[in-house]
Amino acid sequence: MNHIARRGKFLFVLLRVDGGGGGQLTPAFALIRRLVRRGHEVRVMGSPALAQRVRERGAIYVPFQLLPQPTPPPGVMVEEWIGELFAFACSSMLTKDVLNNLEGTEVLVADCMIPAALFAGELKQVPTVALIHMLYHWYTEGIGADVFGGVAPFVEESRLELGLPALLGEAPLISQLMDSATIALAMTVQEFDSPLKRTHSNLRYVGPALDEEATKWVPPGRPLVLVSFSTTYMRHEDALRRTFAALDGIDAFAVCTLGHAFSRDRMPVSPNVSIYDWLPHEAILPHAAGVVTHAGHSTVMAALAHGVPLVCMPMGRDQDTNAERVDPSVPASHCHHPRHPQRSAPQLKMCWRIRRTAMRPVVWLLRSGVGTR
Repeated sequence: MNHIARRGKFLFVLLRVDGGGGGQLTPAFALIRRLVRRGHEVRVMGSPALAQRVRERGAIYVPFQLLPQPTPPPGVMVEEWIGELFAFACSSMLTKDVLNNLEGTEVLVADCMIPAALFAGELKQVPTVALIHMLYHWYTEGIGADVFGGVAPFVEESRLELGLPALLGEAPLISQLMDSATIALAMTVQEFDSPLKRTHSNLRYVGPALDEEATKWVPPGRPLVLVSFSTTYMRHEDALRRTFAALDGIDAFAVCTLGHAFSRDRMPVSPNVSIYDWLPHEAILPHAAGVVTHAGHSTVMAALAHGVPLVCMPMGRDQDTNAERVDPSVPASHCHHPRHPQRSAPQLKMCWRIRRTAMRPVVWLLRSGVGTR
C-alpha cells in the first residue's frame, strides 16, 4: 500500500545540536522545501531557534511543549554535554509531545538522533521515516554505533515507561533503532559508504538532499575557495586562522561560512577572505575552484555533487571516516570539475552518481510504500 503517492501530511521532528544547528539540518530542510513545493502539508517540531527557517520554507512550525530542548552555552562542544542531549532525545516526555501532535499525520519523519520520535511512531503505528544524515555504516555498525550506544540507559528507561518492549537484539542498539522505523533514509550514496555487515530490509540509500535555495550571490572574484568548517562548535578557531594565513597573499579569493559556531569578531581579517555567518553552499559552489573543510558529510556531498576538489581537515565525529572515504572513492585531487575534463571514467561516474541521486529523497518518500510495515 502506498500512503503517500498523493499529497499528504508530514510531521518532521528535528534536533538542533547547538547554536550552529548541526549538519543534520541541511538535508532535512532541503526535503521539507521539496515536499512543500509539491503541495504537501509539512509541520516541523523543534526548538524555537528553528522557527524562522521552518517558516521560510513554507512549513508550519510546532514548538516542543512538554520538554524544552537544552542547548550548550557558547564555547562548549556538544561532546561535553552529550549526556544532556541523549537524555532529551530519548525522553518519554518528548515521545508524549510528539504523540500529542500526530493527529492527522500520515508520515512521521524523525531525525535519526531522536529515538523518542521513533518511539512515538511505534506506539501510534504511523509510517515512520528515520532520516540519517551521515554514513549509515559509521552510524549503525562503525565508530558511531559505539558513540551513540551511550543512549542505551535512556532508551531502556523510556521504553519501559512507555510500555514498549526492550531492544535485546545482538546488533548495536543504534542499528536496532533504525531498523524499527518503517523506512531508514540514508542521505548519502551507497558507493561512498562502507559495506554493511548486516541486512537492513528497511534501508534506502537515496543520495544527499542538497540545499536548493536560489540565493542570488555574486562571488568576490576568482579563483574562489570555499572555507567551510563545522556549523557546531569544535574548537576550530585555530584551523580557520591557519587556513586564512595560508590563503593570505595568494592570488585567490575565499569565502568562509561560520554557521553561527562562533562570532566572526573572533576571526582575523584578511583582505581576500569574506566571512559569512551563513550562505547556502549551492550559491557558492558553482563558482568555486576548491573547498577547504572539516569533512562534514553535507559539505563533502555538496562539493562532490558540484565536482569541486576537496581539502579535508577532519576534527572528529564522523569526519575522519568521511575524509577517508573521499580518498579511495573519488580522490579529492582527481574529482571531475568542468575546468578539468581529463578526469578518468570512474571518477566521472562517482560525481555523476552523486549529482543524480541528489534529487531522489522525495521520490523515495512518495513512491516507496512507506505505509507498509
